[in-house]
Amino acid sequence: MSIRSYVTRQFRAYAWAVLVGERGNDTGQPRYIGGPTCDEAIGDLLALLGTCSRPLKAWIVSDLDTFGHGDHALLIETTDGAVVVRGGLTSGYNGQGARALASSIKLLVDRDCYPEDAVVRRDVLLRARHCALLDEDIELIRNGGDVRRRQHFTHYLDAPYFRERSTWEYGRPVLPLSLLHPSLRSTAQEFFVKPGQVLRDVARDIEHRVKTQLPKARSRGQREGAFWNNAFSEDNAPLVWPDLEKGEVIARVKLFEGAFGTIRNPRAHRPDVPDDHAFEELLLLNMLLSFVDEAEPRQMDGTSGTMENGVPPASEERTS
Repeated sequence: MSIRSYVTRQFRAYAWAVLVGERGNDTGQPRYIGGPTCDEAIGDLLALLGTCSRPLKAWIVSDLDTFGHGDHALLIETTDGAVVVRGGLTSGYNGQGARALASSIKLLVDRDCYPEDAVVRRDVLLRARHCALLDEDIELIRNGGDVRRRQHFTHYLDAPYFRERSTWEYGRPVLPLSLLHPSLRSTAQEFFVKPGQVLRDVARDIEHRVKTQLPKARSRGQREGAFWNNAFSEDNAPLVWPDLEKGEVIARVKLFEGAFGTIRNPRAHRPDVPDDHAFEELLLLNMLLSFVDEAEPRQMDGTSGTMENGVPPASEERTS
């Protein structure tokens, strides 16, 4: 291939990539994820597999040299359409790209999707990288490419340098903003900087919302379990969950007690509490905030009213 024709083909690929971009299904093309680095490839694949989009079938798109080593992409048929992981994957040497390829395959296998190898020409792989696969390219991949040179997917998993535990190092933690309590959404970025402080603040907010409903004499100087019992589970508790059975109320109270004993109290007394489970702890506190919102203040006549954002109007607060 002459230099001129090569440059022309590259330009066309880039131009098509600009037109198609990552929209994918808008034009009948697959959706492209990942990028030139292995971190982008695995990070985006982890994000994809973490959704309700289920992989149905997959192909390892391979451009191999005479030794069976080369560069790769992935074509994945999902319940939401075709997806291409477009780069950052290699094989044949001890490097990040080779480990990323094996990690990608392992993630698919864990979802009961066993990829096939599709050996293609170099220009097909280049178009995959530039988000510009043609219909005939996709058809070629689905037909297995050059079947004489195909590898079984275990060939890449059996590489001596593949470490399964390293797969999860590529994941980028993402807070599910749509599931977070409104009062937590503004702290999402702060959480990744100082998670311990955010957890303490959220726990303090929960406690404050509940204390506004407790008579002052009952909200001071209590051990943890008594505080939550006084708030929710005693016969004349100021907060009620009208739709729950007594046993469910007791279980929720124990959940509050256990969460604060595990998350808030250690951080209130020790500066060296590890943040290994900070993400899960934030989601647990998020659920407790929702429980507080669901609670209704008990009225003087024994009925209940609805709390707004976990804190009732001042006229409804109890006094000692």
